[in-house]
Amino acid sequence: MSKPKSLAPLFDQALNKLQAGAVLLDNELRVCFWNHWLAQHSGISTDQILGKPLFECLDIPEDSYLMKRVHQAIEHGLSSILSNTIHRHPLPLYSIERKNELIEQKLILSRLKSGTDSYCLIHVYDVSEVLRREKSLKRQAQKLHNTVSELTQAEEQIRSIFDLSPDGILILDETGRLSRINAAAERMFDIFEYPDLYNFLQFIEEMDEEKPFEGQFFSSSHDHVADNFRLTGISLNGKRFPVKISVLRTGTEQERTYSVICRDITESQQTEKRLKQLAHYDSLTGLANRATFNDHLNNALKNAQRYDHSVALVYIDLDNLKPVNDHFGHRGGDILLREVAKRLKSSVRDSDLVARIGGDEFTITITESEEHGLPDLHIISERILEKIKAPLTISGESLDPSASIGITVSSSNNADQLARHADIAMYTAKQRGKGQCVFYEEGLESPHR
Repeated sequence: MSKPKSLAPLFDQALNKLQAGAVLLDNELRVCFWNHWLAQHSGISTDQILGKPLFECLDIPEDSYLMKRVHQAIEHGLSSILSNTIHRHPLPLYSIERKNELIEQKLILSRLKSGTDSYCLIHVYDVSEVLRREKSLKRQAQKLHNTVSELTQAEEQIRSIFDLSPDGILILDETGRLSRINAAAERMFDIFEYPDLYNFLQFIEEMDEEKPFEGQFFSSSHDHVADNFRLTGISLNGKRFPVKISVLRTGTEQERTYSVICRDITESQQTEKRLKQLAHYDSLTGLANRATFNDHLNNALKNAQRYDHSVALVYIDLDNLKPVNDHFGHRGGDILLREVAKRLKSSVRDSDLVARIGGDEFTITITESEEHGLPDLHIISERILEKIKAPLTISGESLDPSASIGITVSSSNNADQLARHADIAMYTAKQRGKGQCVFYEEGLESPHR
């Protein structure tokens, strides 16, 4: 059965101009029409394929899904669409631009009739570019989705950091007015509602009158406006506390904003003070320790030499700390040491340094004053002995403390020599019967401890 002549002009003029494939099969599956597009993409010319079975020319199995759908179209008039998602390459067609690359296809099968004869018209569409665009769009959509997810996650993380940060975070407009604050800032400054009614500068106080922070805050052109400024914070209820503040400029030139991070450093300052106390003072008595004593003595001797003054050094050693520890335990000994420290402090001027330099050893560094010179050391030694020997009650028992004292006056700026002389005088006093004071003089020898 051949193609009806009445259809020849239609197929020849219209179907050959299609930018798609068009093939017409008779009821014996022979090719009646094969347009130019198919010839280009199959490599088989019209003359080579006309009148021949399609499945033989294109090496398509006769029992393939495509051929079955062709039979159904011819015999029963059932139109079909073969989607590329299920049947990607029903015909061996290749791209002209991308050689050896099979075309992704979409086939539409329909029946044509001429008198009693039935034909199957197959339109073949190249959907490769559409699919590539779809894939590209899907990739872009996925990237966009991932970006949105990442941004959403980042925003949630930033919000969590903002909300959960132990530091106060305040967002300000270009005038310093609050626009948003986190929970820590609310607690820090007692701002629990209407933050936009306040300006940040009313919650801080500069430590000097020049106000470098306020000036830098409004004039800086850098992103980091201020970094680790130490200021005084003032809450709405009037509470004052030390803060460390860093400011980051955000927003745009047209709409400038500031992010302020505030840290209450009350606790860190207290810790710093405690560490300084531990480094320079005795933890039990609160007196200066050996390191502070040595620094003070050296400085006192330098000043004495500069102004032609004298420095007196008093060494005190408790006579009965060991028996107290043995009888009352170390808690009793600690009570005695703390009490002796108080009594020594009350025996001398505020300008005189009292230090604990060992377990039961104390020193007092006495310097001259401009008005009165060096105080009477005999009176001071008697006062110290009198105060130390005052009865002390520990765990309900009365105790009579006792101490041996050695005193020397500087003849040079040699701190080691001065300390050695005071030590010799103190141990001489202990050797002579304890509970007394000895002034160093030439000829005293260092006793064996």
